[in-house]
Formats: sequence, structure tokens, C-alpha cells
Amino acid sequence: MFTGLIEETGTVLSVKKNSMGLRVQYKADLVLENTNPGDSISVNGICQTVTEISASDFTVDISGETLSKTNAGNMKRGDIVNLERAMALGAPVGGHLVQGHVNGTAKIYSLQKEGQMYRITLDVPDGLMKYMIDEGSVAIDGISLTIACVEKNTSKIQLQIIPHTYKKTNLHMRSKGDPVNIETDMLGRYVENLLTYRNEKNINANQLKQWGYGK
Repeated sequence: MFTGLIEETGTVLSVKKNSMGLRVQYKADLVLENTNPGDSISVNGICQTVTEISASDFTVDISGETLSKTNAGNMKRGDIVNLERAMALGAPVGGHLVQGHVNGTAKIYSLQKEGQMYRITLDVPDGLMKYMIDEGSVAIDGISLTIACVEKNTSKIQLQIIPHTYKKTNLHMRSKGDPVNIETDMLGRYVENLLTYRNEKNINANQLKQWGYGK
């Protein structure tokens, strides 16, 4: 589990195909502290397991399933990536709860400066738009962000980025047309699943009370 607060950016050192999918080596610094093989690091919002580690880099294997849902297949040597270690129990959650399980990708429709701030507009796939609400949470390449506006009758959302986030993450390297990883708010997906289950099983309010929900 992660918070969506990026600790640092790293650099892709190498990308090699293997029988699983890809083996990728990243140059890093801060996230290597107290990290061991088997630990999880979020790379552009993708929860990845460290397989090898040294004083200046770590290596992961990326499966074909992950490649099909994320922008990881576009990575190349020299790319800048957002990095965050898994959160510890009891640690402050400054962003929102992020699993590192990417739901899909969206394309940057526009990215522009507004005074000292930045505004990014994303073109989101239809299947993910239902989880987008004004002032709701979403993770973009692992960055915990608040949705400033859901454009009505379109597939676009707008997010306002503070200068600190823009400079500290790889957003300053992004441009129009780039794909970014999207993880929707898990609470919204749980609510959707519960309501779907309730409708399919014809569960009523009395049954929910018997199971301990409400009074």
C-alpha cells in the first residue's frame, strides 16, 4: 500500500525483455534505504517487487499482464520515473490510499501553466470515467491528486498541480499525447461492487441490518 506522495524520481538504466515480460533496472537513492529484495516500490504508480538491489540501483521484473494495463512497455533507458516505498503501518497518509494496482492509462490532452500553478487535462477511457468525481482522488503515475473538474458529457478530467509536485515528479517531463497510469479510488470500486452484488442478490435494507450494517 502507498500514499501517492512521491519520495523521489529515478532513472531507467536498462530495459530487457525476458520470458515474463521485462526486466528493468532503475537508478535511485532515497527509496533504497532500508529496502531489501522482495520489498515493494511504486514506480510510476505500479507496485513492483524488488528482485535485486545495490547501493545505487534496483531491478524488477514486469509481467505481461502489467504491461497490458500500464505505460511500462513504453519505458526506455534515460526515462524519469516516480518512486515511492510502501507505507509503514501507523505512518501518516498525506495523500490517499493507493494500491499500486493500475486500472488503465489515460492520455494527456493538455498541460499548461496557470500563474504559479499547472493544469493538466486527461482524456480518460470510458470504463474509468465512472470513478471520476469533482474533488475526488486519483493516482496519476503514482501521484496522489485531487480532481479539480470532471468535464460534463466528455471523457476528460482536469487536475491542478502545485509547483512542488510538478517539479518533484516526472510531470515536468510529460507533454500532450503521453500516456499516464491511472489508479482510481479503491473506495469507489468497493461501493460499486457492493451495490452490484446487492442488486444481483436482491439484498434489502433488513438483511443489511441483520449482517451488522447500520442500526
